[in-house]
Amino acid sequence: MRSAVLVVVVMWMLACTSERLPPPAAETATPDVALPVAWTVAVTTSGGFVGHGLGRVVISSDDAAGREQPSCRKPRPAELDRLRRAVGKANPELWAASYTRPKNPEGCCDQFRYTLTLTMRGSDGAERRHSTFWYSEMSESLPPEVRDVFDAAWTIRKHGDERCKAKAGAGPEGSPRATP
Repeated sequence: MRSAVLVVVVMWMLACTSERLPPPAAETATPDVALPVAWTVAVTTSGGFVGHGLGRVVISSDDAAGREQPSCRKPRPAELDRLRRAVGKANPELWAASYTRPKNPEGCCDQFRYTLTLTMRGSDGAERRHSTFWYSEMSESLPPEVRDVFDAAWTIRKHGDERCKAKAGAGPEGSPRATP
């Protein structure tokens, strides 16, 4: 008799608690990226042996920067999606002003200086600008959030360069140009 009562009590408790369980994960899932309303990523470089850097890239969520570029420089959807995800996970409020070695804060000698600026506009309309810089020797030591935004933006730049060079090297209908 005691075991029958115990079984009934346990089943009653399970029935009562099952109503309080959270919904399945699919119903409570949140996107892995919380994006601001609008953003712009800019990477500029300077320094190096000649002192002119390696170039720059500016990419915005609304493609405002891309409108002024030739089509070969515009990011492809997968490239832009990678950058969007990186921006969503960037936590720029936590970025250091710079990532330099204490014994070499000026980036001697002949290193490239990389400056990453992320400008975001939130739903409140306020614009927030976050910037950080580092020298070549620190590229592998960046926090993942900084590294991911930089890598995504710089990949867009490199792929754009490759597409533009390929387009410039092609004649009518994509055939190679004859060299004089």
